[in-house]
Amino acid sequence: MSDEQTRVGEFLSRYEESERFLVAGAVTAVLSWVFIPLLFGLAAIYCGYRLYNCSDRTITSAVIVFMGASAVINWLVYIVNTI
Repeated sequence: MSDEQTRVGEFLSRYEESERFLVAGAVTAVLSWVFIPLLFGLAAIYCGYRLYNCSDRTITSAVIVFMGASAVINWLVYIVNTI
């Protein structure tokens, strides 16, 4: 592995799995409203689901899933209305 990959791996190993899904879910939930809702919305839903399974943060995971799902639903409504 390169030196850069080693540094990234060390950085990520400092955080617990739940914290990684929390950060990734929050970022993808916000990005789902700005860029490519289908991709980032589904990623936010997945991160929220994994956060719910590996920690006791039920409200936080529900908010992440709701933001991702609402972005995907809004995108689908937009696509259906333009046809």
